[in-house]
Amino acid sequence: MRTYSRLIREALPYWKIAILAMLSMTATAAMEPLLPALMAPLIDESLIDKDPSSLIQIPLLIVAVFVIKGISEYVASVSSQYVAHRTVADIRSEVFAVQLDLPMIDHDSEEGGRLLSRITYDVTQVGEAVSTAWMIIIKDTLMILGLLGFLIYTSWQMSLALLLAAPVVSIVVKKASAKMRQSNQDLQTWTGRLTGLIEESLLAVKDIKIFSGHDNQQAQFDRINKKLRHEQMRVIKIQSLNVPLVQILAAITIGIVILVGTQMSARDLLSP
Repeated sequence: MRTYSRLIREALPYWKIAILAMLSMTATAAMEPLLPALMAPLIDESLIDKDPSSLIQIPLLIVAVFVIKGISEYVASVSSQYVAHRTVADIRSEVFAVQLDLPMIDHDSEEGGRLLSRITYDVTQVGEAVSTAWMIIIKDTLMILGLLGFLIYTSWQMSLALLLAAPVVSIVVKKASAKMRQSNQDLQTWTGRLTGLIEESLLAVKDIKIFSGHDNQQAQFDRINKKLRHEQMRVIKIQSLNVPLVQILAAITIGIVILVGTQMSARDLLSP
């Protein structure tokens, strides 16, 4: 949360666009519970009771919800990415200025590739964190609260199953996030080393040719390149494993909700 708060402070100069993004995300989140809310009268009044007015009104309302949701998602995506990339540009400029002001002892003690990677790679990762933070903190949270509120309004017994599964899902996500954070740090380190080796090789290409250092440089490059590929695959494996695990837990939760719902419907505690 401390990192997110620092990123938000960096984005404050663009608060007008940020407010537009937040309003658009709020509108997107508000549309989510409206869809299941419209499905009940669609089935009850239009398909079962054959109400002529409902046959026209409810489909039009569903189309309107999707149109509003699509427009708000577009505005939210563009405006949030605008804020994120402007923030990245500002941070990149600040980091470059700081590195120019560093004393020579700091430049000598750190690999040149790491300094390059900090500006070209690390700052870009920060931009992705900014855009992700927007989605998680605002849109996804409001969407979950809206759907949960609708479910509680419909049946508190069914919502209880979701609340019981929430801690398990949060533990899985938290552990995956910790592993992702460590893997990304290792990925940044090896990206910096690879960048440094390339920079040094290009600057000293004449010396490499004169002293026949091609094989040595190639061996170093292959070793670092292999390690970088290994770290990239670690990140991909963690990302790929995180989604199926959450989906499996969600499927189990949905199964429980359906089971509870069918039992309640059989006892006439829910609308047909």
